[in-house]
Amino acid sequence: MSHTDTAARQLDRLRVAVVGAGAIGGVLGARLQQAGHDVVFIARGATLAALQTRGLVLDSIDGDLTLPSVQATDDPGTVGVVDVVLVCVKATQVASLAPSLRPLVGPATAVIPVQNGVEASELLATALGQNNVLEGLGRVLVEQVAP
Repeated sequence: MSHTDTAARQLDRLRVAVVGAGAIGGVLGARLQQAGHDVVFIARGATLAALQTRGLVLDSIDGDLTLPSVQATDDPGTVGVVDVVLVCVKATQVASLAPSLRPLVGPATAVIPVQNGVEASELLATALGQNNVLEGLGRVLVEQVAP
């Protein structure tokens, strides 16, 4: 098997942490899990409780999706290193949240902020390392109707 074949097989199933399971994080995480990736949601409060008890329900013009069981926690330290971290919290929360994401990040982890604005990448790079952080931008029209 060539290096290219091995790399392609590894991309077949990524381990993804979705930090912030609101509207944007919910859509991205749901679609990634639907595609066969190993997704864990980092959430808190009512959103965490809903994910743990009811799973995730997505009503979409692209097709509704119900995931009756999802992985969800409020402690990034229990997840371990992942392939991709999608940071889907509000931009104002990134600075205080970033240090808590360190347990998710290994040498090959891609950290992608999904907010409106450009400051999140800089804040994440300071806390997690410039080599891990990619630029991201959330341009999705979504609404969270319930946790």
